[in-house]
Amino acid sequence: MEKNYSKCIEFVLAREGGYVNDPLDPGGATNLGITLATLQSWRGGNVTSADVQRLTRAEAERIYRARYWAAAWCPDLPSGIDLLVFDAAVNMGIEPSLNFVRSQLGMSIKMRNQHKVFPRTEKHLLPVERQKMFDRLSGACMPGLIVGICERRRSYYRSLSTFKTFGNGWLRRVDQVQQLAMHLWVYRAIAQGR
Repeated sequence: MEKNYSKCIEFVLAREGGYVNDPLDPGGATNLGITLATLQSWRGGNVTSADVQRLTRAEAERIYRARYWAAAWCPDLPSGIDLLVFDAAVNMGIEPSLNFVRSQLGMSIKMRNQHKVFPRTEKHLLPVERQKMFDRLSGACMPGLIVGICERRRSYYRSLSTFKTFGNGWLRRVDQVQQLAMHLWVYRAIAQGR
């Protein structure tokens, strides 16, 4: 839901922090959660770790809005689900994030290819894919959906080889995102008189 963007971006930026270049992190040089590869794609040219280090919050927010928030359909998602999808998309990509929702709704998911990269949804299928998901969302029990999506995300993290190094932080973040997502949903439900 577009109205939630400011709360969602604040949540993400508060957890992404400043510049890091941890050799154990497959993302490499990262600042405000924006990796070198993402910044290079955004700017359309060669980018160095020094460029990542100098990344401003304003540019990071523009990247998040265009490449994650809008691209993952968050402006149109129900309150609370928008945050879950956005935060997971930032952390692991758009398709994996949407797959948590699809899977929890009993829909088929986009499978990883042999290189363990989630493919982008075929452009001509986007309207149909999107509508199917939105139709299912309209009849879903939101508290149950929020809890289920978060549990799928926890299970995913536990399956990663880097869980030993980063797992506690990831699980803490999922706990926090679940709590705020519930809050956003309840607030919206009360405002709508449900």
